[in-house]
Amino acid sequence: MKYHLVLQFPGDSRNDLEALLALEDRLIGSLEPEHVVDGHDVGSGEGNIFIHSDNPSAAFELARPLIPSAMFRDLKAAYREAAGQRYSMLWPPNSLGPFEVK
Repeated sequence: MKYHLVLQFPGDSRNDLEALLALEDRLIGSLEPEHVVDGHDVGSGEGNIFIHSDNPSAAFELARPLIPSAMFRDLKAAYREAAGQRYSMLWPPNSLGPFEVK
């Protein structure tokens, strides 16, 4: 697949991890096989879910309604080419800040 999409949420507590894992399970059931959920990581104050896709915008649009509102308000979503380094922001719209995975 051509792109890596990252859904990023603040937090690294046990409750944050449990919410992230529950969302990851919902995404696997709804996005695959067209978009492949490739795991998660938690630490340094953030949690990430990684998704491989040929169309990251379409994957994000499918994922949006699955994200609980408490998580969605702090969501950042960005993608990069599989072999690339630089992320392009999808959410929040018109975000000016850089996106990085710690």
